[in-house]
Amino acid sequence: MYINSEKNSIICTDKKQLVSTGENLFFDAPLFINIFYPDGSLCDSAVKCENGYIRAKNTAFIDLKKDALLCFFKRNIFAGFKLLAQSFTDIKVSVYIDNGLKVLIDTNKESEIFCYNFLESNAKIHTEYISNFAVVFIYFSVAKKLAVFMVKDIIEEILFTDCVNFSLNNTLTVIEHFKDIGLHKRVTEYFFKGDRLIVKGQKVSATLDEYPFNLKSKLLPIAFLEEFLIGGDFEFFLSSELKEKTHLLSGYLGCFNAVMPSPFNTDEIGLIYKSEDNGFDYTVKYISFDITDGKITNFNLSD
Repeated sequence: MYINSEKNSIICTDKKQLVSTGENLFFDAPLFINIFYPDGSLCDSAVKCENGYIRAKNTAFIDLKKDALLCFFKRNIFAGFKLLAQSFTDIKVSVYIDNGLKVLIDTNKESEIFCYNFLESNAKIHTEYISNFAVVFIYFSVAKKLAVFMVKDIIEEILFTDCVNFSLNNTLTVIEHFKDIGLHKRVTEYFFKGDRLIVKGQKVSATLDEYPFNLKSKLLPIAFLEEFLIGGDFEFFLSSELKEKTHLLSGYLGCFNAVMPSPFNTDEIGLIYKSEDNGFDYTVKYISFDITDGKITNFNLSD
């Protein structure tokens, strides 16, 4: 079975069934694999593979404590030049495809090209002068992403985020939707202070009916971790004793960026951590929970 994705993908499966031969990964029995993305979104699907192989070119194989992690990096798709959007003011901005998605920002003194690894067919450019600096907003309407650039002596990207909608009125308001258990919506408000973009406030709400009161006990740990990850009301899932220790959670759990429900051990959940050295290596820690009367009373994180 050959797997290709428009996103960078992570696949979790049973490492005992895999044999690495360099170019290909062979598995000797039918198995289920979970596909999910390292950007924080949940598993898209569980796929049953029959006897065969996974072509492993441009693939990282990470041997974990209990499972295997296969990272399938999205292949660069060659494409000729195509202009998506352009703006000519004091600052010239071009969004185009040239063997990948690119943004060119050009002033009289400096120019910079920014490259992105997702596909796009439509982009909108807006330039504002804020705090005596030019700020360029580019919205990728198909991918639902927003990029914000500060133009001064140098040109730098100061924000890149998922975004279903945004507005600019003294402050920048960004709306995100998450494909998690609660189908959350996050509204973040930013303000500019000099050449910096600072979070002013954030509101997270679930759009799923009756969430979180309709959750089964097996989903409580995942829902708690997702809520914690996006800055929601994670205290709802905790016992009274644990609520008194919430100030310790960030230091204990660390900066994880995805939750991995393991199909092999229902008592543990994997937390995905991106390497600080590069964006291609990931590590996984496992966390187990104790639940009493619908509340989490204890948990233990292990490598």
